[in-house]
Amino acid sequence: MKKYQEALKYIFSYITDRKSLKTDPKLALARPKYLLKLLGNPQEKIRVVHVAGTSGKGSTAYIINRLLQSQGFNVGLSISPHIIDIRERCQINNRFISEEEFTQAFQEIIPSIEETNKSKYGRASYFDILIAFAFYLFRKKKVDFSVVETGLGGLYDSTNTINNRKKIAVITKIGLDHQWYLGNTYSKIAFQKAGIIQKGNSVITIDQKKYVLDVFNKRIKEKKAKLFLIKQGINIKNIKIDKNKTQFDFQFHNISLPKIKLGLIGFHQAENAGEALAALIVASQQFHFIINKEKIYKILKNAFFPGRFEIIQRNTHDIILDGAHNQQKMKTFLKNLINLYPNIKFNFLISFSSGKDQISTLLGMLKEIIPYAQQVYITEFRLVKQDNNHKAITFARIKSVLDKLRFSNFTHIKDAASFINRVAKQNANPLVITGSLYLISSLYKQIQKLKIDKMTRSRHFVKGII
Repeated sequence: MKKYQEALKYIFSYITDRKSLKTDPKLALARPKYLLKLLGNPQEKIRVVHVAGTSGKGSTAYIINRLLQSQGFNVGLSISPHIIDIRERCQINNRFISEEEFTQAFQEIIPSIEETNKSKYGRASYFDILIAFAFYLFRKKKVDFSVVETGLGGLYDSTNTINNRKKIAVITKIGLDHQWYLGNTYSKIAFQKAGIIQKGNSVITIDQKKYVLDVFNKRIKEKKAKLFLIKQGINIKNIKIDKNKTQFDFQFHNISLPKIKLGLIGFHQAENAGEALAALIVASQQFHFIINKEKIYKILKNAFFPGRFEIIQRNTHDIILDGAHNQQKMKTFLKNLINLYPNIKFNFLISFSSGKDQISTLLGMLKEIIPYAQQVYITEFRLVKQDNNHKAITFARIKSVLDKLRFSNFTHIKDAASFINRVAKQNANPLVITGSLYLISSLYKQIQKLKIDKMTRSRHFVKGII
């Protein structure tokens, strides 16, 4: 296995259908634990910040990663799904490792993968392998901290293999998503997310629904963990947004940070950054380092996370990308959108992952979109290089819901890439591309190839740098 493409081919051979996730969840956690044991339990030998939640966990993990880097630490970051490159799942100091490094390190874990496949726990999953690889790589590279985003849920998630008492657990907003797997109530989903809380952990979460916090507090009490609750109006104040940044004041413990400028856009990003800042402060107390405030301001100002309320400003019209994929995320996204673009109707290019095909889920998201839509363009995607074989809900399915909602200004777009190229040359209302991070992923390279007249930031997703 001397070539990077051969390594990828091996990894992609473990991609399955979503139906395979409905196996015994306890076995699903035992398997990555066994694989990591064969690798020497690297996850127990590094400092870990573990991030779960329904909305904002990817952005929060990214911001924590950047904040720790700002203080001079070497930091590993594992996020999912990836937008462009699989190495987003095992990046170090905000950069991809080289293809050669990836291939060499991955080759070292293959014997353990094969042994796991032959064990009583069964064949490893794509996600098991990439999480085990991330932990192995971070240990091998001797990072100071690793920031790890959960995949699905928390309790039985492949990332939930860390038993270190010094782990910092961060849980973002809870909403109704992946109900087929996590449960159909806030309390059931909160129970799954709270599963990342282990004995003695420091736990950071945002103030939210009482019955969600009740679930968290029960788990915290059982595990003798310690809660740090971040509240708007107390810890986070004076939030303002524009097309370039989010500005807010932050106060936590003895740290005061007025007028923070964050490169990520949205009122919700102030909450995500608030949790991330609290994680940094808790880490400083737990691991005894002094925080440099000036470096915090600098790193947050330049923060950039692809596909999360990303605005491309053009002379003809703006293109806005956001991977909102449940009603809670869609509502939050649109609140920010209309704040920045008041009294405007938008053209929406949408697609939803097949896991969102429940009528109630589709109704919820489409009800949020319709009041602001001039025209809705419905497309489809199929991705075969993510953790499962992801395909989009059919046009017919979405059409049936729009018919129920008595909305008729919609069109089926079979070739989304060509459509974007065509629309980019027209004077039109802003184009919003949303509904799934997998949709963003399938189109991202195409969007970045457009001849851009002017961007919100002079930043692109540069190969090797996020």
